[in-house]
Amino acid sequence: MQIDKLIEELYQKPAVKDLEKITDRNKNHTEADVLIHTKGVESGLLATLGFEFVSEPVKSRLRQYFDEKIGDYTRAELLQAAAVLHDIGKAMRFTDKKGVEQAVMVIKENGDTTCPEHAKVGAEAAYQLLKEMNLNEPEAKYVKKVIEAHMRLFNLYDSGNQNIAKVAKDLGEVYLDVLLQTRADCLGSNKREGDYKAEVAAFSNLIEESMKVREAKGKVDGLETLDGTVYLTALESEVKEGLKTLYAEQIKAKVEAGQVAAEKVLGIVEKKVNGLMQKLKFGPAPEDYKTILKERPIVYTLEK
Repeated sequence: MQIDKLIEELYQKPAVKDLEKITDRNKNHTEADVLIHTKGVESGLLATLGFEFVSEPVKSRLRQYFDEKIGDYTRAELLQAAAVLHDIGKAMRFTDKKGVEQAVMVIKENGDTTCPEHAKVGAEAAYQLLKEMNLNEPEAKYVKKVIEAHMRLFNLYDSGNQNIAKVAKDLGEVYLDVLLQTRADCLGSNKREGDYKAEVAAFSNLIEESMKVREAKGKVDGLETLDGTVYLTALESEVKEGLKTLYAEQIKAKVEAGQVAAEKVLGIVEKKVNGLMQKLKFGPAPEDYKTILKERPIVYTLEK
């Protein structure tokens, strides 16, 4: 079946059509319904697959990688199917560990929604659906893996946790694929406040860096070299000054409480910043890096 035909049929499936009845409202989503978000993610994936956000040598290698076949479809084509199916779990029910059936989507007291099980539930449902549509095992299993993992990198960024090497190793052969899905997910989402400009820039940079590491190492699990780095890179001197200001602010409360002598602050800050600078990797500065430094200082903290 041609990919266009497959996508057309997927949108007619009850599991996808039901998304029009579901509204996911929280800090990450303000779309009228989940189907609108889904179509936005599919569109975002197609834009991402153009790879206009990476350098020319990396663009060529990425296109070659996503043109690789898994069964009768390319990685890029199966990613498109994953984009359409990635949130179908939000409209479903599941049985918890206690044997109680409940809705995947939970509405909190403040009216916000959360769907902690939607990736797992949706991945299994997508796998079964694709098998029923006569996709072969490798094809259906690939889509299942991507959907099951599609929140991991986003949650990693959102929490400020820098242990990306562990996630990369866990995801293995679909790490790059999930990175593309995550970037597309950001492009297809509307935040309650602001937009996803920062996240899109982060994942764009990480896609390029990850492909470079993949080529250098010959495999994805060489990504330990990215652990502890700033993946929204900036000019070294400007990052250093930004860090000094950040740490000086953080230590101010201790000075006011008499826990640290004021005359020692400069030395403490300098030592901490110099130690961190040795662990960071620098490259061209994205336009919005100053916003990132201001809004997400956790990205620049020392490794745990």
